Amino acid sequence: MPRYRYQCEKCENIVTIFHMLNEEIETDCVACGHEESLSRILNTPIIKKSNSRNKKKQDTGNITKKFIEENREILKNQKKEVKNKKYDKT
Repeated sequence: MPRYRYQCEKCENIVTIFHMLNEEIETDCVACGHEESLSRILNTPIIKKSNSRNKKKQDTGNITKKFIEENREILKNQKKEVKNKKYDKT
């Protein structure tokens, strides 16, 4: 259910109310008791950043670097073999 914030025009108290968009709510301030004094204020969206995603990226990067380092010599040898085969055929 969506969450909306309302502020009292008299005492400036802020209240969070959960309700559907088309549902009518009571706009009397709970704090000071003024009738129909609540008006809806804009919410800033909540964006939660997850460290697990960044950690996965770091882990993937580390695994890739490790793989490259471990296989660098093998790749060099394969390139040399390919070059030697080309020169042997001509």
